[in-house]
Amino acid sequence: MLLYSSCCKDCTKPCLRGGYAFKAEGSFSPEQDSYKVGDTLYFISVIPKIQQDQINPSITVDYTNSTGIAGNMGFFEFDTTLRKINLSALKFSCFSVTGSVSPIAADNNRGKNYFYLESSATYEVKIGIKPLQKGIFAISVISPSSNGLRGKDCTNAGFEMTVKNTDKNIDLWQYSLGTLPDIQQEKTIYCFRVQ
Repeated sequence: MLLYSSCCKDCTKPCLRGGYAFKAEGSFSPEQDSYKVGDTLYFISVIPKIQQDQINPSITVDYTNSTGIAGNMGFFEFDTTLRKINLSALKFSCFSVTGSVSPIAADNNRGKNYFYLESSATYEVKIGIKPLQKGIFAISVISPSSNGLRGKDCTNAGFEMTVKNTDKNIDLWQYSLGTLPDIQQEKTIYCFRVQ
């Protein structure tokens, strides 16, 4: 019987119970409540490599050399007549400025995956978003994650995302649906009108 094994210096094994919990912030620019078809707004997020673990705040982690940090964005259109939300990623064109972006493979209309680019001190992503049709929309930024650091086991991480825009135009959500978003939704969305 022949037994084969190898060592992989770039491999990592995530912990099922453990790893790290970090914070991440992003914003949409320019910050407006209304855009025109063909305008470009940008989603920008910069994650410092030196992070404080949210599970154990006494631990500071140098999160350098990740296998990759990625999240996704959901695109939603408000139906003001039926007061419901519809998937709408196909009503937007997205392109990467820093990092990369791709459709969610299972459903192109559901959203986009975004991937951070590692630099010397940060992980960065900047995605251009062009609306293709008129309507009232929201983009929800789902918290990114990493499978771990290259060559180090049990270093997987989740990054709790907060959209930091001063005005997320929540009034458009309330106008369209007749309710306010819940606390988690409000933390991760940006609403706007396309004319």
